[in-house]
Amino acid sequence: LARLKYWYQKKYPQTSGFADLLLTIAPALNLYVDYVNNYDQARDTYGRLKENSDFNQWITNQKTQTGLIGDLPNLLITPVQRVPRYELLVRELIKHTDEFHVEYKSLV
Repeated sequence: LARLKYWYQKKYPQTSGFADLLLTIAPALNLYVDYVNNYDQARDTYGRLKENSDFNQWITNQKTQTGLIGDLPNLLITPVQRVPRYELLVRELIKHTDEFHVEYKSLV
């Protein structure tokens, strides 16, 4: 969201549109590969740690100090779910963009 705001406020006049923004953030999506590949291990590790009362107390303290709403497993899955959303977004943009539109080639 921060990049989208930056693009809109600072870069919009110099770019042809939203497709350019997607192309600039595409390399950052590679960061998700390692995260997704290690997600199962992180989830399993959390499951084991959850059996430890000291860990549970630490988690409770962190929630209190940070104002966190929700639990760690829900936060851990969020990046895993994000990449498919980007893919769906691009597919929908392609589907609803005329092939003669200036951004169409950038989307496909």
